[in-house]
Amino acid sequence: MKESRDLAAYFAPVVKNLVSATDPSTVMLFNAMDRKPFPHSISTNGPVVYIGDANHAVSPFAGAGANLALMDAWDLATALKDASTLDEAVSAYDKVAVPRASAVVKASRWTLDLVHATGIRLILYKVVLQMLGFFVGRSSSK
Repeated sequence: MKESRDLAAYFAPVVKNLVSATDPSTVMLFNAMDRKPFPHSISTNGPVVYIGDANHAVSPFAGAGANLALMDAWDLATALKDASTLDEAVSAYDKVAVPRASAVVKASRWTLDLVHATGIRLILYKVVLQMLGFFVGRSSSK
């Protein structure tokens, strides 16, 4: 909690107040993890189709895990409806799901890198974000 309080000092007072009001007994520490998606053609687990986190775990920083699982389910159902065989359906599903999940995992890793940056990398990120904010603010005020 001390580290959280120290970090909260850099943010708006509402964040500091939120951290200060947090009951330490309710805090859990875990490492955010992800896993690259895999095409089912490399799976040796028999006739099992993996969707959602079973195929491509995404860290909470992506904010996309549930959405990916829903899109996977929809795309798999569509592929099963349209295909003549299970292999054809799974192949069609993989062509959509694997690239989509790969992009989300990549974005999640970038976000993790950003929020855990230190030293020169942190300084560079802050400068870039300030510049983006400046230009976005200028374009929206016209």
